[in-house]
Amino acid sequence: METPSAAITKAKSATQDGVVQVVDMAGDDLVQGLNQSPTGSLVSCRDGKQWAGHATVTLRRGANAAAIINGIEDSISEAEWSASRDTTGEGRSRLTLRSHSGLSLLIRPDGGASINIASFSDCFALPSDFVPARSY
Repeated sequence: METPSAAITKAKSATQDGVVQVVDMAGDDLVQGLNQSPTGSLVSCRDGKQWAGHATVTLRRGANAAAIINGIEDSISEAEWSASRDTTGEGRSRLTLRSHSGLSLLIRPDGGASINIASFSDCFALPSDFVPARSY
């Protein structure tokens, strides 16, 4: 079994790589930048923990966040991702992407010039006596 540190690092890396993969679908002509929080936290899931992170996609002037999210949904490979839509508690439309490897991305417009992405790794096991830090 890999060490807790290695398991967390692997989950974080896979999650952040998934965010980059999805944001790249929008294209450089629409995206000005991607800011992924350098740290995230561990949250409970069905059989252990998952690494949870956050990213903000800054859009170029004139880009429409809702249209970009629709374009991402249309561009995803069904061999790698499944997509669903719902509405947040604030009444905002949200796209949820789930990779077949267990990664989840919750994507919604965040004002006119950005997109908010909450990201969650696949669920992974840690030793029962492991005490997590506040962030990773």
